[in-house]
Amino acid sequence: MIQYLCIKPEVYIWKDKKNILFYNSITFQSVLWERNSESDTIVDALLDVKNFYSIDIGDKKDSDIVQEITKKGFGVIVDTSDKLKPITIPPVLIFSNRAERVLSKGLLFYDAHLVDYIKTITIRLSGSCRHDCTDCSSLFRQVTNCTKRSGLLTKEDLLKIRTIIHGTKAEKVQFIISSEKDVALLEQNQFIVDNSEQLVINYINWRNVSEEIIDRIESLSCQQLVKIVFKVDACILDDAQMLLRKLLNKYKNIIVCFLLSSDEDVALYQDLEQSLDITDRNEVHCVFNGNNHHFIETFYQMNEQELSSLQCDSDSIKTNQVINSEFWGSIYIEPDRTICLNENYPCFGDIDTPLYEILSKAFNSNDNPWLLTRKKFSCGTCAYRYLCPPINNLELSMSEPFACSSYHKSL
Repeated sequence: MIQYLCIKPEVYIWKDKKNILFYNSITFQSVLWERNSESDTIVDALLDVKNFYSIDIGDKKDSDIVQEITKKGFGVIVDTSDKLKPITIPPVLIFSNRAERVLSKGLLFYDAHLVDYIKTITIRLSGSCRHDCTDCSSLFRQVTNCTKRSGLLTKEDLLKIRTIIHGTKAEKVQFIISSEKDVALLEQNQFIVDNSEQLVINYINWRNVSEEIIDRIESLSCQQLVKIVFKVDACILDDAQMLLRKLLNKYKNIIVCFLLSSDEDVALYQDLEQSLDITDRNEVHCVFNGNNHHFIETFYQMNEQELSSLQCDSDSIKTNQVINSEFWGSIYIEPDRTICLNENYPCFGDIDTPLYEILSKAFNSNDNPWLLTRKKFSCGTCAYRYLCPPINNLELSMSEPFACSSYHKSL
């Protein structure tokens, strides 16, 4: 008789320089094991795809790591004859040979079907904001926010954009309103939102919002939602708080996006949430202002326990191995008519370029945010890399992954 250690198919095993992580994608239970020569020998054999997650355990049945694996339900000991070996299909993504051959030749095998993946189209109508916010040039790269950009979309441009929208399966169309001029542009070209099957969301900086503007936006379409981007530190102004209270009381289709950059912002936000009773009508975004690294790490980073509590199922883990679910399916149309997949990345064409061609160029370049996974960053060797949330715009603005504190501990 031979005894085999057989790992369950829902269990993932990852290593970094110091630790081995076992994670069950059904029970969401995990164990972080400090590496040593014995554990490396056993785990390396288990991770060898030729062994099918099953190895002859020999005299190592009573070793600490084998005991931990079986006790926590990550695997079982199976007794069998020397002619029979239990096997498990490891949860490993493998591209087909055909796909590998096409990739190796650098062929443009992505085609028009890629357009079907587009779920959100964000349109910046102009850069006509009249205010001079100190963080104007950085905030729009972190959150959906107005900024001063050259260009102004015309009626002819909006007609082309409507054709683009109708050629996709987009679920949301978002307009960034920089000023009253943008509202007037939508009013004059109402066809862009008329009979739209998508949810239409309008983002407005609080400095540019008024009751008149929201009334005009509401008259455009019955599926309108207005998101007011509000820097929390501005709420110390009495006028800002009065405006916010008035708008929330009058309109039911308003969501307030609060931007936090300090501990003081957090305290003020908590007071506002309670006094305005907006628990279900607000979003909170942490933003980088150039020198608040400590706040962001404290506010945003997760430790091992928090990561393990995220409850990532097998589909989520495999998704994190291949694509960025934060960016996937989004495109941005700028006032100069160019189209990009993310505000932090270059454009691959404009509204005159077929959309499938733009996506093909992006998928065959090194600048595709849809495929930006953590394995492409310095934290790509961390044991938690596929449990950690995908890279987001905040991390890109800081040029350093930081969502998971485990990576820094493993160095």
